[in-house]
Amino acid sequence: MLCPPMRASCLALLLVACAILAPAPARAEVILTPFAGKAFSGTLDSSRTTYGASLGFLGGGVFGFEGEFSYVKDFFGQLDVAPDAVTSNNVQSISADVIAAVPARSVRLYASAGVSLLRPALTDRTSTIVLTEDKLGYNAGGGLMIFLSDHVGVRGDLRYFKAFNDLQTGSGLSIGIASLDYWRGTVGLTFKY
Repeated sequence: MLCPPMRASCLALLLVACAILAPAPARAEVILTPFAGKAFSGTLDSSRTTYGASLGFLGGGVFGFEGEFSYVKDFFGQLDVAPDAVTSNNVQSISADVIAAVPARSVRLYASAGVSLLRPALTDRTSTIVLTEDKLGYNAGGGLMIFLSDHVGVRGDLRYFKAFNDLQTGSGLSIGIASLDYWRGTVGLTFKY
């Protein structure tokens, strides 16, 4: 049996070893990612340019949340009906997502899903809005974040977007698309705070 001074020394040594070997506490992270890429498949006849930004919060564990805005230019392409009348068309989305990310130092693999407000919009040559609708939908996907330093990294993301209801074009305008769904692949520069 150890004498009291020896027991105290062993206990102190054990506490120091535990403090040194214990993993560092996980910190909460705020992640800002401006991104660009392509929207494709679904109701799209060919890929379209998309860009936007996301702002997320990852807690010390696996789960977090994220809000994002994205814009798909020329979503409906060249329209068959009155192609000279419609001068621009796009789909904008605002999303709120839950993220599940594998915690790691420089590489984080994640899955994401949430609700999206999708807004298709068409305007004519006089800048009059021909069609604008807010459609509630969902998105799901995932990706990979690779941090090159403590605060800067790159992010690749692949997501699927779909509106719950079909488009109601009205006003005699037919754009040849009823459902609103597409895939989106993006790459962005990520800033971690």
